Amino acid sequence: MRAGSSGTKKIEAINTAGTSTLAGAMDLSANTTLAATSGGGLALTGTTLNFAANTTLTVTNSSSVSIVNQLVTSGDALIAKRGSGTLTLANASNYGDMRYDLYGGTLEVGQVGNLGEASAFKANKIYFDGGKLRATGDIDFNSNNGITLGANGGTIDVDAGRTLGLRGYISDINNTGVILTKTGAGVLLLNRGTSYDLSGTTLRVAEGVLDTWNPTGNLSATTELGGAATTGTFRGTYRDWE
Repeated sequence: MRAGSSGTKKIEAINTAGTSTLAGAMDLSANTTLAATSGGGLALTGTTLNFAANTTLTVTNSSSVSIVNQLVTSGDALIAKRGSGTLTLANASNYGDMRYDLYGGTLEVGQVGNLGEASAFKANKIYFDGGKLRATGDIDFNSNNGITLGANGGTIDVDAGRTLGLRGYISDINNTGVILTKTGAGVLLLNRGTSYDLSGTTLRVAEGVLDTWNPTGNLSATTELGGAATTGTFRGTYRDWE
């Protein structure tokens, strides 16, 4: 690691091909940037990645980055995803006090433990402002995990045969012209108990299914079906997570 002029630390993969691997436990005592922009990927394969309270790890990548380490924090901590590449979280027991800001590229998870579930309500457990969340497995996200949409909106991608269930509060914090796009052949399920403040938002179902517990209730967003190449489905079956 090296310190920049602002004191932010930086871990950078300088390989132009293949994947650089960093093993062992890591401690982040200050804000840190994890970069993979030279063509090669970066994999953290150690035991733990320990965040000091109120610390931000910014992942800026055009190549793939994966973190196997368990994300551990004694207080609120943040991963900010920037760049066009994919960040994969692979540990099944990441701490629930982690938050995720998605500004670009894709955050990929396969189970709820990859994100960690907040022990108390967090309105911005996941903040979308141009980035994508991809679910490769079935995930049921409890009501403590709120989602906030910035002006640039975002994308939720669910793999075929999989369901991403949301139970928490979803808000566009009074932004207008926001677009939240559903892609992938799987199902985005807005479970019973999900509440919304999406008056400035369009839910664009480009692929797969948007399923709601109560389609005639308080889903305040405009729902738009279909995309440039595919047609999505809006389904109100009054079902909860099964």
